[in-house]
Amino acid sequence: MDNLCYVISREQVSLDLNIVECRNVAVARLLIDENRRNYVDSVHLTLDDLRLLSNKVGKSVGSDRETPTWDL
Repeated sequence: MDNLCYVISREQVSLDLNIVECRNVAVARLLIDENRRNYVDSVHLTLDDLRLLSNKVGKSVGSDRETPTWDL
C-alpha cells in the first residue's frame, strides 16, 4: 500500500475535479500523459505528499500561518 499514488486532475472547460487512485507512480504518470493529450491538468501525489499537504492546510487554517500566501 506504500506505493499508492493519487492523480488529481481538473478539466479545463468544465472545471470538474477528479481523483484517481493508481497502484504506483509509473501508472500515475501514464494517466497524467493521457490527461494532457485531452487537455486535462493533472498532478500525482503519493500518500506522503497528501499527508504533507494535509498538515500544511491544517496549520494554515488556524491563527498560526506557516504556509506563505500568494495574492495579486
